[in-house]
Amino acid sequence: MAVEKFWKLAVYKTDRLLGGHEEGGWYYNAGERLKEGKIKFTDPKKAFRACRLFNKLFGNKWNSIEYGIECDVYYRGTPDSFPKHRPYYS
Repeated sequence: MAVEKFWKLAVYKTDRLLGGHEEGGWYYNAGERLKEGKIKFTDPKKAFRACRLFNKLFGNKWNSIEYGIECDVYYRGTPDSFPKHRPYYS
């Protein structure tokens, strides 16, 4: 039985979070899903093209004090948030 291959889009509220104070401080990107797209793309190029268009029209360029909106493409479903694990300095 073949597994269906598809890609989905999701829109995330993104933010820059302080990771730590090592070496003058460092930040990482984090996001919470606002909406998952209903369309299942079978061609990843079309999924990425749609996502780029969304980001061009609606995406916000954010800085360290405000959040932004961005579209991301995922294979077979979208996570509720990212990153899955908080990064750490090593």
